[in-house]
Amino acid sequence: MAVRANGKRTVPQIFINDRHVGGCDEIHSLDAKGQLDPLLAQPAT
Repeated sequence: MAVRANGKRTVPQIFINDRHVGGCDEIHSLDAKGQLDPLLAQPAT
């Protein structure tokens, strides 16, 4: 998992449709910018 998360070892490391988006802080930041919902709405690849 550390390889897929670009060496990050904190938890959680969140992936959306096999794309690494980061941890908790990054998810909250994406949500605040209005960028999380579009990521979640994308069909799985």
